[in-house]
Amino acid sequence: MQHATAYNSLNDSPRKSPTTHPEAREEENTAQARTMHTRSAENHTRECTVDDFYATYITPKGWKRVNNTSMRGIISKLTEGGHINEDGQWRDLLTDEKFHGENAHFGRLAKVVEAVVEAASSQMPRRFAKNKRTCLFNSRPDNETLSEVEGSSFHVDAFNHFAKSTYTSDSSSGSAQYTTLGSGSGNTCNINTADVTFSYEFKLQKDDKKVLDDDMKTIGAAGHYLFADLRRASHFALTSEGKWARLWNHSRSHSAVTLFFDIHKNKEELIQGILFSSFADEFQLGFDPTVVRVLDSKKYWQYQFDVCHNDGTTHTYQTTEILHENCAAALYTRAMRVFKVRRVSERGDGLSLLDCDDNVLRDYWLWDDDDTLLEREIQNSLRAKFKEAAASDEEFEEIWKHFLHIEADGVVAWNGYRDAVPAPPAASTPYKFADPLNPKGSKSSKARVEGSTPRQEAGYIGPARPAQLESAPLQLHGRKHCRTLYTEVCVDLYKVDDPALFFFALEESVFTISWLRRVDSMHRDMSPGNTMLWQLAAADESNSPSKKPLCERYVTKMADLEYLKDYDKISMHDPITGTGDYMAIEVSHRMHLFYDSGLSGLLARRYFSYNFLHDLESILWMALDFVMHRMPRDRLLDKATWATCREHAVCMVSHANRLFVNTTEPVSARELLIKDVEASEELKETLASVYGLESPLVALADLLPTLRRTYKTVEDSTIVPHGSTRNAPQVTERMAASLFHANAKIYDDARKVFRDIITHYTPSEGLQPLVLLSQVDLQTGELLISEPAEGSKDQPMHDISPTATAHQEPPASAESECTTRKRKSADAARAKPAKRARTTPAPAPQKAPRKAAPHKQPATEHVILRRSKRLQASAESNAGGQQQGTTKSTKGSGSKKR
Repeated sequence: MQHATAYNSLNDSPRKSPTTHPEAREEENTAQARTMHTRSAENHTRECTVDDFYATYITPKGWKRVNNTSMRGIISKLTEGGHINEDGQWRDLLTDEKFHGENAHFGRLAKVVEAVVEAASSQMPRRFAKNKRTCLFNSRPDNETLSEVEGSSFHVDAFNHFAKSTYTSDSSSGSAQYTTLGSGSGNTCNINTADVTFSYEFKLQKDDKKVLDDDMKTIGAAGHYLFADLRRASHFALTSEGKWARLWNHSRSHSAVTLFFDIHKNKEELIQGILFSSFADEFQLGFDPTVVRVLDSKKYWQYQFDVCHNDGTTHTYQTTEILHENCAAALYTRAMRVFKVRRVSERGDGLSLLDCDDNVLRDYWLWDDDDTLLEREIQNSLRAKFKEAAASDEEFEEIWKHFLHIEADGVVAWNGYRDAVPAPPAASTPYKFADPLNPKGSKSSKARVEGSTPRQEAGYIGPARPAQLESAPLQLHGRKHCRTLYTEVCVDLYKVDDPALFFFALEESVFTISWLRRVDSMHRDMSPGNTMLWQLAAADESNSPSKKPLCERYVTKMADLEYLKDYDKISMHDPITGTGDYMAIEVSHRMHLFYDSGLSGLLARRYFSYNFLHDLESILWMALDFVMHRMPRDRLLDKATWATCREHAVCMVSHANRLFVNTTEPVSARELLIKDVEASEELKETLASVYGLESPLVALADLLPTLRRTYKTVEDSTIVPHGSTRNAPQVTERMAASLFHANAKIYDDARKVFRDIITHYTPSEGLQPLVLLSQVDLQTGELLISEPAEGSKDQPMHDISPTATAHQEPPASAESECTTRKRKSADAARAKPAKRARTTPAPAPQKAPRKAAPHKQPATEHVILRRSKRLQASAESNAGGQQQGTTKSTKGSGSKKR
């Protein structure tokens, strides 16, 4: 059996050559990760004074700056000890020619840190006693850390870490990451990266290029640290170029950086920073005290969360499995993570799981403003509307069962403190990053050859264009840290391969959004990740899938109601929401597309906002995404049939790759498929060729022109009121909701097509009837993965609930333990992209997130900090050519230079 070229599709971008050496790919990934984080930071970074920085991000959590009197005493002690010279400068931080290189120079910062701690403990023993020190300083510029996110790495010159270490030699990543930082010979200190509290970047001189390099590295490192441990609400850092330094705070809302200060003339600020990073507690350093990391019975790291229930009681829950995690997320996002959890009897004890039902816990960050409601608040409002609209209690229960039951929901709080990231200081200004291609901002030289006319001048490229106005800086708000606990443990549609079950969920989703339309509400982010299946009860021997209908075994749940909004509250100025792969084409265009251009006075010409049909369109894209990446197993295994449909299957996959792109920008292939009748007919022919003329999946193509006609009917029906101007539309100027109610037949059409598919693919005891084309060699028709034994089930219909495998024993061997670090090729081929990046607002397109796999590594694997190639070669040379294996990473024989 032929296999594709070996490379990890979860680690590497599809644009990278799989033949490239892994270290080269990792280096490229690192550079791209830094660039991604920096691009998103360009409009999310504010510059402020040092005083404003402390007042906004540090002192509200209880940290007090050292007063002037005590500071003079500390400086006096440092002067007496010879650490500050007669000119008032740090003796060990002078850029003197006798110090060659950054390592020799900034390695001396460790002496400064320890001297400051010693002086402070002598001057203020009650506050800065050495036994009260919470964090230790570690300078190691020669080493490079491995990544907390697969496929890239990050570097910091130095960092602070908790004095009380959580390093455990024989533990591994579970729901919580576990990566160990170590160093080369002479340093036996091993550090769990979750213990890192503060990071540093250094340069010997200050120029735009070096400043930009430090900017990118501190932002990239923050992206890794905040991903590595969800306890972090923010991450503090310091960058220094020559004698100039700045403090940073990176959060889920924005990054803040101070103005440059001279560490010699304003040595007080360096001392303040050293004392804060050495003596502040976890809470003050940006950690969430309501979460702890524990080791479970198998020595896998898990989280324990304190959760305040709706009745006011607080209980602790421990993670047992990851259900959703965005591993390539940018800094400034909701950072949503979803876990399967179970209550524990004792906080901090990973062995105290109670014998009770599992729950689902969602941890995330929302905008901290009055318009952003908690999910329980949204549900309460929606429940009241359904109650009023339903004709009976039975009708109400029929729709309300499609929403998750919330046990707890609210903003995380601790000792009266509400966990929220503040907005930037009012006096802060947008921070301007240097241009990577032109850090100095040099202007192009004037043409040396000039003619008598502009067109004869050397370098003339056309008529002069008016200078583009700079876009207004993004208005940044704070974010509030939220936590929601659900009763039902569900499976999202990304993990469902069975066509009957998948389209059962879509049919019930159309039913649900039809009810939302009845109460004038919209979800605005329909996607497989927000469409959940809850298994009512597991089948037993007497209750096989063929004996019980799907509706009696499963319920579709609509999740993630953050963007749900009433139609009459939608504004043309609202941010665009949705998941890129399934976003309605009008939403991505930010304009209506189907009205008759020959008609004048139409509202659709000048006003756009999200409407009910956009949710339905997203569901249709979900359906097509499912079928266009698969084909029938029986037609694949029949060589004669495969020979006739191979070309169509290849064409269908190519078309799907153009249709389903994770971007918020318009996708021309998707637009063409709805607007052009011939395009939808060609799709219908392709589906008929791949699935067979009799397959009900072919009818999916007919829904697209029906949707186009419905759009057109609605958009051609509203005339702008007389007297309104283009620049000042009336608040009431939106297409009436009654128009959508009157043209709602398409909901029934879609449900009928989905029901026909469900009937056609009635679950059986055999293999799944469809095969992912990513598992097929499109040249030969051979499967690229091993076929299950005859009679076995790829994914039994009666056993998709994660509860069924919640507490199985971990794999016995490292070979079978294929999760966080490496996946089996079969899993990598089978995996569909997980829930996509949110779009309010959206940075550059990101790598598809990883979902649902528990973090497990072999207990013997410890990823350590690596020495640079230069030092490694030197060590080997000094040892007479003997290989120093103990100084190398477990992942390779050396690392890249920084």
